[in-house]
Amino acid sequence: MDRRTFLTLTGTGLLTGIAGCSGDASETTTTGGGGEQTTAAATTSSTPSKTETETATETATPTGEAAVTATKEATLQVKEGDYTTKAWAEAELTNKGDAPSGQLQVDVRFYDADDNILSTETGYLATLGPGETWRAFIPLFGGDAKNADHVEAEGKFSKDPPAVRDGVTVAESSLSGGDTDKVVSTGIVENGSDREISYLEAITKFYAGDGVVVNTEFSNIDGLPAGETWKFEHTYLRQYAPAVTDHTVVLNENI
Repeated sequence: MDRRTFLTLTGTGLLTGIAGCSGDASETTTTGGGGEQTTAAATTSSTPSKTETETATETATPTGEAAVTATKEATLQVKEGDYTTKAWAEAELTNKGDAPSGQLQVDVRFYDADDNILSTETGYLATLGPGETWRAFIPLFGGDAKNADHVEAEGKFSKDPPAVRDGVTVAESSLSGGDTDKVVSTGIVENGSDREISYLEAITKFYAGDGVVVNTEFSNIDGLPAGETWKFEHTYLRQYAPAVTDHTVVLNENI
């Protein structure tokens, strides 16, 4: 696996510098909200196809190369409530390459005013398409949010994009609850190839109204015979991101 690292470090939480390096790593693709494994048998469906052209393009084997860079400063956000205080970091990363990326990872260190580390938190995105921007929302879980003063962040991404064989498609997908704290994506995947798939992931990308990606969720199935279908459901527990207005589904058997 080819990985590139970009650094986004300053004392005030500003995302001002990018340094690149490459290396090999073996990591399993995960997502911001985590994924669930599905081992149940696939089910058949006669529902007409509702797949959009964009989904079909993204799930085809890509060419070219991803090039993810930090495009907006990483900043600390603090919201005081009547009973609790929430703190999180926001940053934006853009894929300026000509192919989808693999998994993106951003590690954020939260500091108090005396430069003591309160906690280190990590955010993930399963994939980012060419020209797309990920607006990352990484909450402070393990420290005292009231004392958060600034952040430092660094990240890395995989250049191995999702890929799937010809004939495997998203037959349909839908989105609900985009303006609530529980956004749900459901869909049906059809194996229209001539052989069984031993492992397959469905990845939902959730988009805000301005077109940025705010999260991904995924699930997988072990064994999808030729001619069969698989129904998936992904739940995004939205806390910090703006309302979700759109989604796409990307398929991956590249493990």
